Amino acid sequence: MNICLLGFTDKRPIIYSLLKVLGQVGRTLLISPNMQFSQLSEDYVQDFEVMGVRVICEPISFGEILAEIDLEEFNYIIFDCIVELPEKVDIVLIQDNLDYYRDLLEATDEEAYLLFINKALTSEKGNVYTIVPAAMLEKTCAQIESNKLPYPFPSSAHNKMMAALLGKILQMPPLNILKYLKKGVK
Repeated sequence: MNICLLGFTDKRPIIYSLLKVLGQVGRTLLISPNMQFSQLSEDYVQDFEVMGVRVICEPISFGEILAEIDLEEFNYIIFDCIVELPEKVDIVLIQDNLDYYRDLLEATDEEAYLLFINKALTSEKGNVYTIVPAAMLEKTCAQIESNKLPYPFPSSAHNKMMAALLGKILQMPPLNILKYLKKGVK
């Protein structure tokens, strides 16, 4: 399943929650141009494994990266997108203004399911989820990056939103997903 997070907004709280859950239910790959994710690696490299997930953070096109990877190896591929979408997308999570991305989205697969994670957005094509501002979750993001461990986010609002969102994506009960999200570090 190809999941695309689209927007200029800080997506780390969403991505870290996705990594924590998807890394436990299937082989997962994150591709991002955001070099900040290299902080999750021991040596700040651009291609590494963390939390049971392969992470590639390089500022080159998705096509170039995907040409070098065996995609059959992964159950889930997460794309951190700003202005480029991968060729095949199953789910698009939009964090910014839909109007800004309308032309880009028209080029996507008609079957792509749109989910909006900003209360200011509405659409007849997708569901709306309210996101907790990233600034409120910054301390946990910093803790995850400095310790390279999947700490749970302390915000119940964030965890409930992610459980509902992932429940829809994975077709699993949100309560099961909430258990993954709240699981502490051993």
